[in-house]
Amino acid sequence: MSRNNKGLAHRGSRIYALLMVVTAILTVSVAFILRPHHMKTKTTSQCGKASWYSLTSQTSGGEMIESATLTAAHLTLPMGTTVLVTNLANDKSLTVQINDRGPYAQNRLIALSKAAATELDFIQSGATHVRISVASEFRKYLIGHNCK
Repeated sequence: MSRNNKGLAHRGSRIYALLMVVTAILTVSVAFILRPHHMKTKTTSQCGKASWYSLTSQTSGGEMIESATLTAAHLTLPMGTTVLVTNLANDKSLTVQINDRGPYAQNRLIALSKAAATELDFIQSGATHVRISVASEFRKYLIGHNCK
């Protein structure tokens, strides 16, 4: 290659690199501008006592409870509802999915899987006071257990 051709090749690779950098910056900028903006969902809450399932329980559908999953039972929320549960004794929170009916013990708001109770740190006591929060669209399913 002649000296003149080497200079053109070198200049071409610089232009190519510059174009790649500009393309990357534009791509990231457009992705940032056009990303869906996260809107806060309005929630509604209940407060009350939570307990956890025994390991040999079955759901109302007849399935065995899987103690390693983050699931719960509630008397009125639809199956599949996502619920934020906060242990009011230690402020630990987690999200569970309703997959069963219950609890049927008097004055109990929700029954949680062993995994959920472990994360909320109330396995030893067996029960704790919690606040559950759901999207406002599920307000009609929450009866009583108002938070103070």
